[in-house]
Amino acid sequence: AQVGKDGMTAFRRIRGRAWEPKIAEFGKQVLARRPRAREQGGLEPRWDKATYLGCRWGTAEHWVAAEDGTASRVSTIRRSP
Repeated sequence: AQVGKDGMTAFRRIRGRAWEPKIAEFGKQVLARRPRAREQGGLEPRWDKATYLGCRWGTAEHWVAAEDGTASRVSTIRRSP
């Protein structure tokens, strides 16, 4: 992240706190939001069960594995209890 002359990142300057992504432990079961979930019909599921693989640091990009074993990028996850 780029730090300004005042010693803060743009995110911290705007929000007043450091950026801390929500991540889960490797291999944990999470709910991953489907791409274009807001555009689909109201009765279709918007979240899929997946296995958490990791995130790309510095972005909000998460990698998950679906139940069939395919890996994909998602922007939003929910940790399962």
